[in-house]
Amino acid sequence: MEQQEKKGFRKLEKRILKHLGFYRSNYLKYWVIASIDVIISAVCSVLIFFIYTPIVGPFSRRNVLIVALLAAVINMMTFYLFKTYRNIIRYTTVKGLLPLGYSVAVKSVVLTLVLYFAGFLSPGIEFRFILIDMLFTFVALLSIRVMMIIAYDMVNEKFNVNSERVLIYGIDEKAASILIRLHKSPHYRPIGFLVHDHNSKSYRLNEMRVYHFQTQGEVRKLVDKLGVKAILFPSYKGIQIEKNRLIHYCTLEKINIMMVPPIDELGSKDTIKLNIRPIAIEDILGREEITINMEGVGDCFR
Repeated sequence: MEQQEKKGFRKLEKRILKHLGFYRSNYLKYWVIASIDVIISAVCSVLIFFIYTPIVGPFSRRNVLIVALLAAVINMMTFYLFKTYRNIIRYTTVKGLLPLGYSVAVKSVVLTLVLYFAGFLSPGIEFRFILIDMLFTFVALLSIRVMMIIAYDMVNEKFNVNSERVLIYGIDEKAASILIRLHKSPHYRPIGFLVHDHNSKSYRLNEMRVYHFQTQGEVRKLVDKLGVKAILFPSYKGIQIEKNRLIHYCTLEKINIMMVPPIDELGSKDTIKLNIRPIAIEDILGREEITINMEGVGDCFR
């Protein structure tokens, strides 16, 4: 009986993951995001109106319906004006939240003015209504986006069970960009950044922890603790800096050292591909490998 339940649960899990897997490579439609935002924002405004209903007068379903319709219409106008539905939620940044904040602020002000002149709000409470409606709506919309990002990361972890856990060297722009490029990689799973630093404080970059090392023992301890399979270098500069330190440690500890080639200009027949490869001798030397023409040397001694 228990085995049948487990099989049924696994089948259900596979079906759910199959549907969710579609959204790993595809984005939600604009109208879906816009509809969710409009509904949430309208519900928030109605809830805030409930708070002030005893102050305005007796409860009226008609008034609640009117407030909901007004909030929905104003939300659609402000969201369309600031194009908040065009932002890809899984890559949302703090700067990307500004249009959402602007739209919520405009919506709260316009809705409050309409309700005030229509007689739904009493004089003296309009400023409090604006402030509470704006904060409550923004927090609700932000919470939904956070939940979507968490769900997306959980689905990614389910699909990337067999991917290699890697640490990205450095904390510069190139290292941060590599994290974005590997976001949907089926082969590599970044778990943090690695730098040579005497600072023992813990920092985070793009929600990933920054790890520090100084000695070979610290590298070995860190790799064993995190289950790291490889160290990923985003540029030739990092290889040159660490050729006598981190690369030497990794060679002694038999840790894979990988490199992401720089982004070059593409020709008309080229294709874009994230070609991560092991570090070659030319990368460490900073030049092409010298090859000796053994046949020519042999001819000189004949």
